[in-house]
Amino acid sequence: MAGSPLPPPPPAVAAGPSTQSANAAEAAPALAPGTFTSVLPALEDVLELIYGIAEGEAIKTEDVVAKAKAISTQLQAMKKAASTLPGGHLGAESVSELTRILEAQAASKRAVLKAFLDIPTPAVDAESNRGVDGGSDTPAAP
Repeated sequence: MAGSPLPPPPPAVAAGPSTQSANAAEAAPALAPGTFTSVLPALEDVLELIYGIAEGEAIKTEDVVAKAKAISTQLQAMKKAASTLPGGHLGAESVSELTRILEAQAASKRAVLKAFLDIPTPAVDAESNRGVDGGSDTPAAP
């Protein structure tokens, strides 16, 4: 073990943000069922209406506009709900940076654990061998 130094400690993370995010997680309101639903059926309806117009069917453009507004409203509601989730205020770049930091910390901890596995433990080995050798559980008398 003398030849293999321990890896450097992981970068320090301030306690404030993690405490704040833990508090935010506790204070975050529960999402109503169906908050996040697929917009594909509504989009399919819009595309069918547009296709009908292109084929010369008598479809009112107000119908297309109404369906498009419904999709927009649905997307806005999901966006608002996502921003109220813990960490929902973070952008993709921030999430990527946090993921990178956490992965680096996990790798560092794995390296430390591996280093501990490689440390020789003669006292533990001798003790475990004593039970295998059939040795006595009581120490020898002087």
